[in-house]
Amino acid sequence: MSVLSFPRIILNGTTSWNVATNNNKFKFGYDKGPIDVHLPQGVQYDTFDDWLIALNDQGTTNGDWGVFGQMHANFDASVKNIVTGYNQTEQNDGLNGANLKFTGSVPKLVDVDPYSPITSQIFLRNIMLQSDNGIGFSGPATARMTSRRPFFSRNVGSSMQIAGGMGVVWQTCIAKADLTWARLDKSLSLPALRR
Repeated sequence: MSVLSFPRIILNGTTSWNVATNNNKFKFGYDKGPIDVHLPQGVQYDTFDDWLIALNDQGTTNGDWGVFGQMHANFDASVKNIVTGYNQTEQNDGLNGANLKFTGSVPKLVDVDPYSPITSQIFLRNIMLQSDNGIGFSGPATARMTSRRPFFSRNVGSSMQIAGGMGVVWQTCIAKADLTWARLDKSLSLPALRR
């Protein structure tokens, strides 16, 4: 199936993560020129983690505000619309309102290059899109999820810093042979997707 084919399942929701922000400090951390790590004076690679979480004279950690982040990513998204053709939607499909879930492990969000908005990747195992009555599909992700089309002013009126107010399109895939389908007879769009 082509990404240009119909039907198209449109999801709407939010992404959140508890990011580690150690690379946000310009006085140490990451240098985009030669791609070097700048260690603070007297700190070695093997003691850097301990130094980051230690309290300094001001009573704050030496690292940035999120030194304890685990990079866990969370999606709260559900099917908003099913597009069946040009300017056509299907309102009575059993898949409407289905929730997106990741299974097998906690997804981890990694910024490969903290200076670029298009290098965020989410490492995950399995994807499931399923309604409360069991209609949907699932399967293992064949590629990490990547961010596409970052739009910094997407969340109008957001007071969040940096990427907090940004909207993106997340993209990944499941191999057709690995898809598991559930209750195809209760959805108008799933049989078309399965072809």
